[in-house]
Amino acid sequence: MLKNPGDPILSKVTPKNEMPLNWPNKTEKFKRWTAKDKKELKLILKSLPNVLTQIGELKIFRASQSKWPENGATTAAEENIITVYDKAESYGLKKVLVHELSHILWKNLDRSNKEKYFSDADWALNTKGEVINQRAVISEEDGRLSPEEDFANNVEHLITN
Repeated sequence: MLKNPGDPILSKVTPKNEMPLNWPNKTEKFKRWTAKDKKELKLILKSLPNVLTQIGELKIFRASQSKWPENGATTAAEENIITVYDKAESYGLKKVLVHELSHILWKNLDRSNKEKYFSDADWALNTKGEVINQRAVISEEDGRLSPEEDFANNVEHLITN
């Protein structure tokens, strides 16, 4: 755990060095956090808005490469788990963490807030019952996949750009 008894955010963050229990991507190679990486992680988390960091206990794992090579991180939002990959360095650790924390925030939003985002961000159901985004401009193309991915992309851009 990142020790700072006076800091409620950092007292609930545990950098982990092994594969999470029941992790679905068994071929991924997990590794130790370096002291430098832990320090950067601490500084980034302290700089973020409370809405992203006051989410309960957060376990952040470290691995070499995702099953999907371009992935900077993966989140198991239901368990407050983030796995950060080496590729995160090319995107910027802060951007990657904000994006993944936004997935956890989405999980914690109540139904009315999700429905409000759905409406405000111009999501709709087509005649086949599929969720589609109707905006001409979107922050990242993969945001067209789902309201959750769109939300995470938008929060990432709002905070890091």
